[in-house]
Amino acid sequence: MHVQRLRGQYASRLHGEPQPSRPPGEQPIHVSAGGPLTFDDCGESFRLALEIFPRYFPEFKFRGFCTSSCLMDSRLDGLLSPASIIVRMQRELYLYPGLQGDNQQIYHRVFGWGVTDINSVPWTTSLQRAVGQYLNSGGHFHGGYCFILKDDFCWGSQVYRRTISHIQKETRS
Repeated sequence: MHVQRLRGQYASRLHGEPQPSRPPGEQPIHVSAGGPLTFDDCGESFRLALEIFPRYFPEFKFRGFCTSSCLMDSRLDGLLSPASIIVRMQRELYLYPGLQGDNQQIYHRVFGWGVTDINSVPWTTSLQRAVGQYLNSGGHFHGGYCFILKDDFCWGSQVYRRTISHIQKETRS
């Protein structure tokens, strides 16, 4: 089952099938490649999934959403504008580092499938320019993992960043 919220020809999909490598109740997030997906569209897709799961799958007691992706690499927060949809989405989720190996996934997602030399294609987006400059200066991406618990969902509030900030203030006191 795929939950889809369509905006033009692009979709954000939240997969509903249990994944054998994940504990019961955790579902992967999948954002389709191919074009822009607004920050609000991302939040709306989560909201829609939170409504649909209990209604159509009451026996499935999910706890939240999780995924891994080159776009969840925390290095992007320092390379892209704070207004970037990727950065804004990352800030809504709890990120943790991944060890996904080489840069192939980011080559494919950012510069196009089959690209092995990023300097052989034009850099037309701010993401391509930021990632290309970082890679050309010797940088490396490892990807990242993220999750958001359904009980913490409040799109736009950066709930995990606020929690961490609060804990850091308490430990300094």
